[in-house]
Amino acid sequence: MTAVDDRMITIFENLEVPEGIKAELIKGEIVMMAGPDRVHNFIVEKASAYCSPT
Repeated sequence: MTAVDDRMITIFENLEVPEGIKAELIKGEIVMMAGPDRVHNFIVEKASAYCSPT
């Protein structure tokens, strides 16, 4: 392993990921993805903002 690999692993291990988000270390890059519940809630929140009665 190289110094860069070791640093990324250290960063990844100490990363605090919010609830509903998944983080993976793929080929030396940290990739974060929202779970299906989080995406659904985001869509509902945005849709309700456009459709709320005035």
